[in-house]
Amino acid sequence: MRSLVMLSLAAAFVMVTGAGAARAQAGAGGAAPSQVAPETGDPDAVLAQLRESVNFARYAEALDAAHRFLQRGDLVAHQRNAALEAVATVQIATNAEGEARATLDELYRRDPQHRISDPDASPPVQSAFARARDAHPTLTSVRLEQAPLDLRQRQALEVAIRISVGADAVEELRLAYRQAGETRYTRVVMALDHGVARARLPLGGDLAQPTTIDYFVEAVAPSLAPLARVGSEAQPLVVEVPAARAPGPAEVAHAATDDGAEHPWASGAEGGTTPTAPSDSGGSVTSSWWFWTLIGVVVVGGTVGTYAALSSGGTPVSGTLGAVTLH
Repeated sequence: MRSLVMLSLAAAFVMVTGAGAARAQAGAGGAAPSQVAPETGDPDAVLAQLRESVNFARYAEALDAAHRFLQRGDLVAHQRNAALEAVATVQIATNAEGEARATLDELYRRDPQHRISDPDASPPVQSAFARARDAHPTLTSVRLEQAPLDLRQRQALEVAIRISVGADAVEELRLAYRQAGETRYTRVVMALDHGVARARLPLGGDLAQPTTIDYFVEAVAPSLAPLARVGSEAQPLVVEVPAARAPGPAEVAHAATDDGAEHPWASGAEGGTTPTAPSDSGGSVTSSWWFWTLIGVVVVGGTVGTYAALSSGGTPVSGTLGAVTLH
């Protein structure tokens, strides 16, 4: 029995030391079985590989991969911030305090409420991140530009916002709106594509009555900390949507020949298109007034010319067919 216990302990010791040796070898620079290129690989796969390098203390490898990864232009805000977190962790672990402060300053300028993702990070790492967050560095400059609202159509209004500066720090844009008489805002995440975010303001109520809508837009970091605004909850932007007006007789006649096209009278009074009267063009030539006027002029002119020729008594003009004398 005693021999069996000793054998079990020996086997356990071999397994533990073998696992420790494998981890030490990986920490000394052993490469993972499948490496993802930081410049071209899937961003999330690259980040997973980067965290593994940090966890196994392959600091030189992690730092090189993170710097190459951060050169990419296709990263969203949380991916870029995760790479900066890895860089700062390595710099703290290797006692590069000045470089770590600069990296953390950049990270918390991009996201003032960033929280370290590794719950098992060492106390020095956690302390350095907390100090950088509590220092409240100046936020990264983010500038939003709004396209004019199109009030010509009595339908949901499209809000289009372009991020002209600081787009790589913005995780998403959120539109908040409320109809007249409402106290709470409805919030929606705007569709963001190539630095331009879009969403619609629905028009409620009676279309024959004017509508007032309050709204504002926030650009937020991955932690949802606001980075920039167009309007605000306290001072929202206000859009006055005019009532849809009834069509006049001429507009109804024009709409009847419009072959299903968008009717100008369906637009609101403000910013709408101006209806035009039906055109004479496009009909038969014989139905045009100028055609019969021209025919009349030709007929009258020909008659007058013939009479003058017959009554002049002069010598007829010779032609290729010879002269003919009338008696």
